[in-house]
Amino acid sequence: MLLRLYVLPRWQHRGVGSRLLDAAIRAYPGSTALRLSVEADNIKGVSFYRRHGFQLRGEQAEEGLKVLRMEKMLA
Repeated sequence: MLLRLYVLPRWQHRGVGSRLLDAAIRAYPGSTALRLSVEADNIKGVSFYRRHGFQLRGEQAEEGLKVLRMEKMLA
């Protein structure tokens, strides 16, 4: 489960988020899937995760926010 992945705006679109995500995946070589939740209104975040192979697995409300549950299957 990926809990947080933040990149300062001035560092976005430079591959920093992709490198952080890759490092998180490499840190757990035996894992078969990576799951996360992202706010539905976070268009940049949802787009980032979709580009990296995450698929929508469901929606839920958390503290008044609509949250998407996403998952990426790993090798």
